[in-house]
Order: sequence, then structure tokens, then C-alpha cells
Amino acid sequence: MIQSNTISPERFPLGQILATPGALEALSRNHQAASEFILRHVSGDWGDLSPDDIEANNAAVVSGDRILSAYTLKDRNTSPVCNIPNR
Repeated sequence: MIQSNTISPERFPLGQILATPGALEALSRNHQAASEFILRHVSGDWGDLSPDDIEANNAAVVSGDRILSAYTLKDRNTSPVCNIPNR
């Protein structure tokens, strides 16, 4: 993976950001910040998804539907990030 010091522009509005207690505990245990994954999510780096899910997310950026990303934490557990449009 190529790392850059620049952040890609937002591909969609995030809205309100929420985290479950379990997600916060997993981030703390792994010494990782939620912002790392939120920035990847909003810039269109969908993480560890199938090609079909990636295609669905790319379409959802245009249509305004739900966007789901999944990222592997340092301990190899997966943490989902979901963007659900206001209805």
C-alpha cells in the first residue's frame, strides 16, 4: 500500500459520526484512531471489500444510498464503517 501525506477529497458528506462501545474499545486496544478509518472511508478507500461491494459503494456515492467499508485493525479483527444517508 502506498501511503501519502495528502488526504483525498471527500467523495460524499459524512453527517453525524457515531461509534459503538465495542468499536471504541477495539480501536483503543489496537492503539489506532477512528479518524484513520473515517478519512479512508470518506475518500473512497473502502478497505477489505469484495469487488461487488466496492462497485455498490461507488454507485452509492452517486445515488446517495448506504456506503459500507471494512478495515482490518492491527490485531487482524475487522472494523466496519457505515454511512447511512438521512431519511
